[in-house]
Amino acid sequence: MDWGVFHVEPSFLDNWRRASKSIANRNRLLKQGQKSSAESAQINAWDRELCLAASAIDESRTRYLERLLPAFQTIYEKLVGNHSTDLQIIYKRGWSADHTLDEALASNKEVDFRYGSTQSGPHRADLDVKLGSRRAQEILSRGQEKLVVCALKVAQGEVLSQAVDRKCIYLIDDLPAELDPFNREKVMQQLVQTSAQLFITSVEATAIDTDSLGRSDIAKFHVERGILTG
Repeated sequence: MDWGVFHVEPSFLDNWRRASKSIANRNRLLKQGQKSSAESAQINAWDRELCLAASAIDESRTRYLERLLPAFQTIYEKLVGNHSTDLQIIYKRGWSADHTLDEALASNKEVDFRYGSTQSGPHRADLDVKLGSRRAQEILSRGQEKLVVCALKVAQGEVLSQAVDRKCIYLIDDLPAELDPFNREKVMQQLVQTSAQLFITSVEATAIDTDSLGRSDIAKFHVERGILTG
């Protein structure tokens, strides 16, 4: 996710650096295990800096996902059809939605001291992929998981192209793996429609049917024992 946020949100990198510095210094103090008033004051100072940076990071991620998720849904629907409506991607910001980060840091301070690290913050953010009430990884096959990842990557490229008028270069290692010929074809069609430059590897040359793509600008290269031929 943050790769995409970095490219479309100019302030993201500075805020991420501020947060990372705050977390590193806070963790250093937590590992020392000292709970005197002097150490507590230092931790509180880093808490304030972390909360400011985390709020900005959360806002940037939220704005980015408002663009990414509709693009993902459109692409994923083309890959899997009507089943796409069952899948949800939920953003978890790294601390409880019911509390501010300042409240989370204060209430979890003893836990943080025990682990010697900060348990709440933007570094704990995640995207939770679900089918109904269950996590997708518990249900989906590896091929189905690959379709989700492919749709996300293509969607990220589309959002980038719209935001900064620049195309991605897609590097896809062993695209045919875990995909049947039908789904390979669908993924290839989505990639070709991006009009981006593609580098795709395959263990077997016949596993990708480039003739069906209707493109004349596709080049094939063969690598064997470190020797490249085309």
